Amino acid sequence: MRVLFAATWPTHWQPMVPLAWALNAAGHQVRVAVPPRHAEVVARSGQIAVPAGSRDVDIAEIHKREVLPLMGKVREESEGAVTELRKRRTRASIGIYEQVAEAMAHDTVAFAEKWRPDLVVYEPTAFVGPMVGEVFGVLAARHLWGPDGTSAGPGRGGRLESEALDALASQFGVPTFDNRGDVTIDPCPASLQPQIECRRLPMRYVPYNGAIRRPPAPLPDPVKPRIAVSWGVSTFALTGGEAFLVPQVLEALRGLPIEIVVAARQDHHHLVAAPGVEPRVVEMELRLLLPTCDGLIHQGGGGTLLTAAACGVPQLVIPQMPDQRFSARQLASAGAARVVPADEFDVESVRKQALALLDDDDLKAGAERLRDENSSRPSPAAVVSELEKIIG
Repeated sequence: MRVLFAATWPTHWQPMVPLAWALNAAGHQVRVAVPPRHAEVVARSGQIAVPAGSRDVDIAEIHKREVLPLMGKVREESEGAVTELRKRRTRASIGIYEQVAEAMAHDTVAFAEKWRPDLVVYEPTAFVGPMVGEVFGVLAARHLWGPDGTSAGPGRGGRLESEALDALASQFGVPTFDNRGDVTIDPCPASLQPQIECRRLPMRYVPYNGAIRRPPAPLPDPVKPRIAVSWGVSTFALTGGEAFLVPQVLEALRGLPIEIVVAARQDHHHLVAAPGVEPRVVEMELRLLLPTCDGLIHQGGGGTLLTAAACGVPQLVIPQMPDQRFSARQLASAGAARVVPADEFDVESVRKQALALLDDDDLKAGAERLRDENSSRPSPAAVVSELEKIIG
């Protein structure tokens, strides 16, 4: 079986990697269509990249210019105007990935025409995936990366109506396509997922946070509990340095009888500083660090959230972007996290909630339930078997 993956952004690709590995292990061929600037990320995961793009769309810069200002306005406007602003913000966000689809489409279709995939697996912003499925009449499987907040609105997971995408599809002989695909591969525990109507293949979340060649996780302090702090990479790229709240978090943790480990990229280490706090700063995969930790404080990115869930670690989420706020609410409802929205950040509140990571037995139990729920889900290898049956 030949399987063509499609992704637009590194942290959207990473949750798909374990399924790609499972397909390889079962003897199937895998190729990954991505914007050219992300081809190296795919190669480092052990897969063969297909650089696809007449141009590289700068997702981060467009987001800062067209989406970020609307996020601020939602907080400033009166309640009656919020709904319209949110619609504009959603439309602007979709517009970014419409541009990516337009840039990737011709190269991806040309490759698919020669390679003839039997299956297309795509993440929700890679609109070129279901379009290729429609053009070549093959199964298109949508692969989620966390709680499906993009489908949780009034449409309850309905088809995305987009004139731009319909116009793009018509260039390849099909009048339209369904962004939902034919089946949804869901690596998110059901207790975190909204009830959305779709044909769903549940899958265990297997953490993969990128290939970082670093030493093993530092041994924890034998006396002090360890709290990890992480702010991901996508949030920084999409919102800029002002949204990097690690120094403020460290200030809130100052003086507590804990060991603090900050997981950050090497080029972000200079940003990690707070008077009177001396954390250990490392660059390493969270899947390796979190089993040594008693709690995690982070911004709410899907990969970070699900990695902590898979490790059974209580979480304090300080969300900034809409999808992070949605995921944080889902996680708190499952009893595995506390939440302090970034625009309500207060040193004392964060300090209090950080202590709950260590002292709240119900929170610890909720994190353990989520870990066990994830572990009980079908493995990526089992999902490969289901896909083989569907395709026949």
